[in-house]
Amino acid sequence: MNNTEQDPKKEITRSPDFKYIPCDSINLAISDNGIKLLLGVEELDGSIHEMIGVHMTHRTAMFLKSALVRGLDHYQEKTGITLEEPEI
Repeated sequence: MNNTEQDPKKEITRSPDFKYIPCDSINLAISDNGIKLLLGVEELDGSIHEMIGVHMTHRTAMFLKSALVRGLDHYQEKTGITLEEPEI
């Protein structure tokens, strides 16, 4: 599965200001109202520079979880590369 494959049932458009950002830092907040996911980069001095935040429903977060698990499993199966899950 490459990163440009999309669900053929839905037309997908991208915002004119769509862009990829670097990410090696994740911060997460969970409440009764949903999930806040903050993505950023760790600077050379050890500080975190947050680049973007996403607020999603619990249901959307579960879709994200499933998509990540399926995508990573597929990648490992196709490449033979075993990805190590970090201790959290």
